[in-house]
Amino acid sequence: MSDQFDAWPGPFGAAGRAQRRPAPVPAVRDSGDLVVGLALGGGAALGAAHVGVLSALEDAGVKIGVVVGTSAGALIGAGYAAGMSVRLLDKIIRSAEWRDFGRLTVPRKLGVLDPAALAGTIERFAGEREIEALPRRFAAVATDLRTLAPTLLDSGPVPTALLATIAVPGLFPPVRIGDALLIDGAFSSNAPTWGARLLGADRVITVRLTPERTMRPMALLRQAMGGFDDETPDILITPDTTKHSRWSASGVPALIQAGRDATEAVMDDVNELILRRTADDEARDNPDITSRVR
Repeated sequence: MSDQFDAWPGPFGAAGRAQRRPAPVPAVRDSGDLVVGLALGGGAALGAAHVGVLSALEDAGVKIGVVVGTSAGALIGAGYAAGMSVRLLDKIIRSAEWRDFGRLTVPRKLGVLDPAALAGTIERFAGEREIEALPRRFAAVATDLRTLAPTLLDSGPVPTALLATIAVPGLFPPVRIGDALLIDGAFSSNAPTWGARLLGADRVITVRLTPERTMRPMALLRQAMGGFDDETPDILITPDTTKHSRWSASGVPALIQAGRDATEAVMDDVNELILRRTADDEARDNPDITSRVR
């Protein structure tokens, strides 16, 4: 991530939000020449549901051009943006254990996990690639520890961005990028619809894993920053995660199925979203129409 930032008010108002200037969106576009964006929310082990969402979208022929994720959503999203097949993502998630994501450091009384194991897991998803080199437009959302504002990481090494978005205070150390000290993105934006729009998505499908009432402290923090968690997405997918713990990997198969079920339940809306073309879309893609009207 470059040290150069643009202030962007976004859904939180002007207070403290630092945003990267987005690079041009690559030509990964869906039917109707629209860019469909996917915003994947955080939720630790609940993130397994994202694999089911991706599987259902892929089976339906939905092409995703932009992927933005927070915390666990960024981990799954990075693998997908890097070109990893949904089948391979499924295999990795089903075989993952908690020791793949961190081991206690010394002194243990601090309760801080060594990120080395997590870094190794991240390499399995996206390797040592630069975000700009991924086949799909990708960004991870982290939280600036000083301002508590969300920061969109849309360039630089993929592993560094993922370590930042997953840096839960008390579990993993903050990650320094440029002048910023970054922690888990869920503290500022847990389902980053705004990020997908900022990166060029015309339509945004957002996946929220954790009901806001179960994340009350984070919700209050986000409201204190001047607004709500996110813009309203075009499609909101909410897998049923109520019977599962965000800190247990035992429910992974059921969570993957929950993601698929929730996506299939809104597939008619998804298809309509992709096929529907607004007057603004027509004017953008056919400038001659606008000139004739004038």
